[in-house]
Amino acid sequence: MALDTVKAQEAIVGALRGDNVCGGKIYDFLPESPSRQQGASGQSYPFCVLDDLRVEEDDVGREKRSLLFQVVQVWTRAGGKQQAQAITDQIKDLFHTNVVGVSDGTSLRFVWENTQLFNDADRQAYRGVMRFRINHEEDC
Repeated sequence: MALDTVKAQEAIVGALRGDNVCGGKIYDFLPESPSRQQGASGQSYPFCVLDDLRVEEDDVGREKRSLLFQVVQVWTRAGGKQQAQAITDQIKDLFHTNVVGVSDGTSLRFVWENTQLFNDADRQAYRGVMRFRINHEEDC
């Protein structure tokens, strides 16, 4: 079955919101004014952004399956680096080596690759950048 990236993203967002990551503030874009306490859209910290998504085909024996590479960003301000670390640990615990069901009957199997924590360029926000490799598999 071909990968439906929209349904895959919905499953990822659903899992993050279900675990109350960043109080459910999960976006697929960076809200305006990330370094201010309140962005133009009224955004407050902390929040999570599903960033770059890359999809590749992976040959496994006679089967082809989709392989996704998802970047997840965590933005904090008042809580600083400690809060960013706590949230990235929560996300890693939620996804690493776990399976998330997709509404089309397939599964996403997550493998955490790395996390980087750093102070943003303007020194007003901390950011955690996580990278996951995700295998898209048909359920048996």
